[in-house]
Amino acid sequence: MLSLFKNDLKQLKNYVVIYTGCLILNFIINVLSYSDELPILTFYFIAFIFSLILPLINLKYLFNATRQTHFNSLPFSHIQSFIVHYLSGIICLIIPALLYCLLSQGIVLKNSYALILMIFMYYTLANLTAYLTTSFFMNIVLQIVIILAPLMLYYSLFAVYSTFIKGIISNGLSLEIVSYLVPVIRLMIASNVGLEWNFCLIYIGYIILSLVLSLYVCKTRNCSNNYHGFTNKSMSQIISIIIIISGSWMLTSVLGVTTELIRTFIIINIIATVIVTLIIQFIQYKRIRYLLCLVQSTLIIIGTVVIFIFSKGYLENYIPSQIAYASIENWINDVESNIKIKDGEAIDKIVSIHKQLINSNQSGRAKRIDITYYRTNGSKVKRGYYVNDDEFRKVVEKIDSNLIKSWHGEYYELLKQLDKAENIDFLFDEGNYFELEGKEDVQFFKDVLQRKLKDFENNPSLLQNIDYQDSWSCNIHYKHFSNQFNCNLNDPLALAIEDFYKINAN
Repeated sequence: MLSLFKNDLKQLKNYVVIYTGCLILNFIINVLSYSDELPILTFYFIAFIFSLILPLINLKYLFNATRQTHFNSLPFSHIQSFIVHYLSGIICLIIPALLYCLLSQGIVLKNSYALILMIFMYYTLANLTAYLTTSFFMNIVLQIVIILAPLMLYYSLFAVYSTFIKGIISNGLSLEIVSYLVPVIRLMIASNVGLEWNFCLIYIGYIILSLVLSLYVCKTRNCSNNYHGFTNKSMSQIISIIIIISGSWMLTSVLGVTTELIRTFIIINIIATVIVTLIIQFIQYKRIRYLLCLVQSTLIIIGTVVIFIFSKGYLENYIPSQIAYASIENWINDVESNIKIKDGEAIDKIVSIHKQLINSNQSGRAKRIDITYYRTNGSKVKRGYYVNDDEFRKVVEKIDSNLIKSWHGEYYELLKQLDKAENIDFLFDEGNYFELEGKEDVQFFKDVLQRKLKDFENNPSLLQNIDYQDSWSCNIHYKHFSNQFNCNLNDPLALAIEDFYKINAN
C-alpha cells in the first residue's frame, strides 16, 4: 500500500506544484492588496477548484477499461485502494492550504475550519462522482449536476408553488437556504464572518454521507458496467428523474399562468413533463424510446401531481402557531421593513385578516397584501395575496392604530434611507416634476413625511381617503445607487410630496 501511496503522490506532483503556485501568487496579492476580503475569497475558490480536480487526476485510471483491469489485478482490495487514493489527494490539498493559513494569520487562520470543511466536502464529492462515471466528461457533468441540482430543484419547485398556490410568493433565496443547497457559497462567506455550529454539524453530515456512498460505490464498481456514462444504473435513473422533474416544473412555472386551479397545473405539468422527458431521452440514448418515455412520464406526473395536490391545501391554509411577532403590509415597492407587532390582540387581528384573505376572491388581482409571522423558534413564514379592489378595501377597513405602522412599513423604511440620501426627484400629479438637492432639503422633506405618518398613526380613518388607483413616484439618489418609491394618492408619502411641493413653490 505504501508503494501505491508513493505512486499517487508522484502522479499528483505537477498538479500540487500548480496548486501551491496559485496559493503563493494569491498570498502575494493578499499582502499587497488594499482589500481584505477579495484575496481570502480567491484563496477559498482556488482550494475549491483543486478539490474537484485532484480526484479526477488521481482516479483517471477509472476512465480507461484496460488500465482499470490492470489496476484491479494488483494485490489490493477496492477499499484499500480507495483509502490510499483518498488520503494521498486530501494530504496534497490540506497541507499547502494550512500553511497558507498559518502564514496569513488573523481571520484566515481563525476561520480555517471552514476551509477544511469545504476541502473535505467537495474532495469527497469528487471521489464519489469519479467512481460513479466512466469518462472525464460524464464526471464533470455529474459534478455540476450534484452541485447545482439542489438549487435548480428548489427554484423550480418553489416557482410552481408560487404560481399555482394562493399566498405563496417568491422572495428569492435567503442565505440560510443557499447554505443548505450550495454549501460552497456559505463556506466562502465564512472565510470572513465565521460559520455557525449548526452548519458545521450539517456539513460534517454531508461529508460522512458522501464518504459512505463513495466507499459503497467503490466496493461495488464494475468496470464492465456502462449505463450511458454511469457505472450504476440506479444512479443513472435518479439523475435523469431529477433533471426531468426540475426541467418540467421550471417549464410549468414560466408559462405565465395566473390561475391556481389544480386542473390547469395537471394539464401544463403533463405537457411539460413529456417534452422534457423526450429531450433528456434523446440526449441520453441518441434516440427516443417511446415506451420508456411513457413509463417515465407517467410515474413522474403521478408522483408530482400527488405531492402537489396534498401540499396545496396544507400550504394555502397554513397559519403558524407560537407566533412571537407579526406584520401586515400594503405591498407597493418590494421594500422589506423591520416593523414587527408583538401585541397579542393585534396579532390575533392579523390572523383574522389572514383567514379572510385565504378565502378571498383573487380575480382582478389589483393589489397585494403581505403578512409575515415570526415564530418563537426564530423561523419566519411569509404570505402575499393579490386581491381585487373590493377585497382590498375590506382589509383596509380593519387597519387600526395597532396595525397602521406595519401597514405603512415601507415608508418607515424610507425614513431611515433618507438619512443617507443626497437628492430626491418627484414625479406626481399628471406629470409635474421637481427635484430637491442638499441635506437640508432632504431633512426637511423627511420631517414632513414623519408628520404625515404620525397623522395616520393618530387617525387610521385617513386610510379611507387614499385613492389606490392613482400612483406617484419619487427617486431617492444615494452616492452610488438610486431607489424608486411609488405611492398612492392621499397616502402619507403622496401627502408629504404635495405639501413639500406647495412649500417649495411659495
